[in-house]
Amino acid sequence: MDTHTHEAWTRLGELLLGRRVQLDVRYRNRRTFAAEVGLDYRVLYDIESARRTNFSDTTKRAVEQAYQLKPGNIDQVLKGGDLNANELDRHAAPPQVPVATPEVERRYEDDAEQHIWETPGLSESERRQLIGHLKVMRRAAEAPARDRPQADVHELRRRSS
Repeated sequence: MDTHTHEAWTRLGELLLGRRVQLDVRYRNRRTFAAEVGLDYRVLYDIESARRTNFSDTTKRAVEQAYQLKPGNIDQVLKGGDLNANELDRHAAPPQVPVATPEVERRYEDDAEQHIWETPGLSESERRQLIGHLKVMRRAAEAPARDRPQADVHELRRRSS
């Protein structure tokens, strides 16, 4: 029977989530991480969200391997300790986070629109949709309540679907 508090499991889940993203930016998507490390998505969901706490020692060791932690680290964290990366991971290069460089074509004068355009992993269509949503939201926010055309609301709903 598990004797650790729900708060301890919640803390573990938050630390694991941070570790997952630290390992690779692509792992913001839990399904991508689960597929690449060979663990069941539901196990990862349950442990990161503290949905359940009855994990076997074998499962805990598999999770530690997936997150590149030292053996026994999950139990240490549940007792109040910190996450400890395994030795192999310490020598790995830190993950490269894509950043905008001065050479990137400046398509928009507005910084927020340009930031959306430079967001990695989005298709051109997705970028254009997000920028369109931003413009509609700005128009709606700037118009006085009585003058806000319902067309803007309908346009935003239409773009969302």
